[in-house]
Amino acid sequence: MLTINIKIEDEQTEQRLAEEAQTSGKSVDELVKELVDEQFGNPDEHNFEYVIQDVRKHMKVIQYDLTEEEERILAENPDVRPFSHIKDSAKYIHDLRRKPRY
Repeated sequence: MLTINIKIEDEQTEQRLAEEAQTSGKSVDELVKELVDEQFGNPDEHNFEYVIQDVRKHMKVIQYDLTEEEERILAENPDVRPFSHIKDSAKYIHDLRRKPRY
């Protein structure tokens, strides 16, 4: 059994819950429990909507412009390939995110 304490800081929401509970002849606890049961009672079916966005419409290629110094260094050293040592980019990013910054 799970016990949850909810802190409602919005007075309008608090008042609406109290009024709805009084109208239905229930306690606020019972009303909230029913609302949660309605929302999550069947794990295969939820009563809230979410939008699945098309990744192709919202993605962008990250392109950084090189500074003059970086362009000069690359022109002087054509064999230099930044990040060429990375074979698995997903693992590299995974490790980079977990590495302490300071």
